[in-house]
Amino acid sequence: MSETLADLIPPLGARLHIVRISFKPDRGWDEAIDLAGHGTPDDSSVRKVGHQYPPTGNEETNEDIILLRLHNSDSFDVALAWARENKLENTVPREVFAIGEQYPKLYDIIGENPIHVVATEECNFNSDRRACYVWWRGSRCQADLGHVVALGRVCTWFAFRRPTPKA
Repeated sequence: MSETLADLIPPLGARLHIVRISFKPDRGWDEAIDLAGHGTPDDSSVRKVGHQYPPTGNEETNEDIILLRLHNSDSFDVALAWARENKLENTVPREVFAIGEQYPKLYDIIGENPIHVVATEECNFNSDRRACYVWWRGSRCQADLGHVVALGRVCTWFAFRRPTPKA
């Protein structure tokens, strides 16, 4: 069942959007990157952090991912605080890679080009806070790894999910 955004109030000047994905939590790291961003170089830093994101399960699931685009000057930490207040969970990179794979023209759906979609479970790379993301510039798409302090430009959407109901 697809979720709605009716109960979420974005921060002033922000936008929300939902995408539905089919998520394979145990898909190989490089395979997920290649399917998400067909132009991702083999020596990209994003390929070097997979060990920090072990698979979170082995059953394919369908998920609604909530995308938040903040106002121009807001940051990764502002997005995380908003998500906590709204009882949302961070996403792992494989979820965002699935968005890249399943929505090759997300920029048309959202109405922005370029666009970045950021996984909100961060990692450490070269002693810096980093986050994996997928970016589109027209039909060009790549997975990448960025400094969290630089993520928050006008074309950045942060990805969250609602908690999984307990059985």
